[in-house]
Amino acid sequence: MSDAEFIREVEELYQRIAEADTDNFVELARIAGLDIKRDLVGANLRGADLSGADLREADLREADLSGADLRGANLRGAKLGGADLRGANLSGANLSGADLIRTNLIRANLSGACLSGACLSGADLSKANLSRADLFEADLSGAKLREADLSRAYLYQAKLKETDLSGTKLKETDLRWANLSGADLSGADLRWAILQKSQIDEKTVIADKWRLVREIVNVKEANRQLTQVNLRYADLSNSYLVEANLIGADLTGAILTEANLTDADLSGSNLNQANLIETNLSNSYLLEANLVGANLTMAILTEANLTDADLSGSNLAGAILTEANLTDADLSGSNLNQANLIRANLTGVSFNNTIVEDARFGFNAGMSKSLKQDLIARGAIFEDAPGDRSRVLVPV
Repeated sequence: MSDAEFIREVEELYQRIAEADTDNFVELARIAGLDIKRDLVGANLRGADLSGADLREADLREADLSGADLRGANLRGAKLGGADLRGANLSGANLSGADLIRTNLIRANLSGACLSGACLSGADLSKANLSRADLFEADLSGAKLREADLSRAYLYQAKLKETDLSGTKLKETDLRWANLSGADLSGADLRWAILQKSQIDEKTVIADKWRLVREIVNVKEANRQLTQVNLRYADLSNSYLVEANLIGADLTGAILTEANLTDADLSGSNLNQANLIETNLSNSYLLEANLVGANLTMAILTEANLTDADLSGSNLAGAILTEANLTDADLSGSNLNQANLIRANLTGVSFNNTIVEDARFGFNAGMSKSLKQDLIARGAIFEDAPGDRSRVLVPV
């Protein structure tokens, strides 16, 4: 081809592209005679606007996509091995089943992206944003995730063997069935991380606190000795802690939803802002426990000892407190809506600003006539007489 013919062909191609009634990258590539499954290997697409582009199964190996805008792009099954995606915006992108082996994703934004089944082994995701990303069954073996943000990410059954997760944010991250053998989690933020069925070994670098949390949620064992233990912000939902010794334990902000704490001793423990929804605390000891702002919705506290416990501002809606000992407990500002306190010992209890609408009382030690009338006026139900479920009107 002569120089004149080459120039004419380039001019015609430029004219076709200029006249194309589209800004769709894939369509423009087709007009230019490019096959995205073959002709983009090693391409220079630095800073390119590819937001929303359909790049399914595209071959972008070794391509320079640093700083590119790939928000919402469809890269399902794409080949991106060895590509440079530093600082690229891939938020909301579909990368399910994509090949990202040894890809450079330093500081990339992958928030909300779908990476289920993707292969990221050996990839560098240091300081990348993967918050709320779907990494179901993704392979991150040997990847670098130093100081990355994986908060609220879904890593169910993910392969994280020998992965560098040092300093990583794993707050509220789902790590169920994830393989963390040999992984480095030093300095990682694991607040409220879900560790049920996760796998670790002797080579896994993880703080003693989180190693203990993982053991508690995975091993059913009664009578655990956990005096003064630090379990702040741990997700212990569905844990078996029957007869556990948790005297003086710090459970601030812990999640104990549906956990079994029957006969456990939590005297002097700190459960400030803890989540105890539907937790079984029957016959447990909570003497002088701090339950300020705790969520005890539908919790079972039958025969529990809550003497001197601070329950101010707590949510006890629907909780069962039958025959519980609440002597000198502080219930000020708490929510007892539809709670059952029949036969509970209420001697010295503070009901200041407590919500008692439809709360059930009856046969309570420490219940004065004036307190009873006050609670009835605020919507409480008394069942002192068999079959009597009516509200008693306060005399005017």
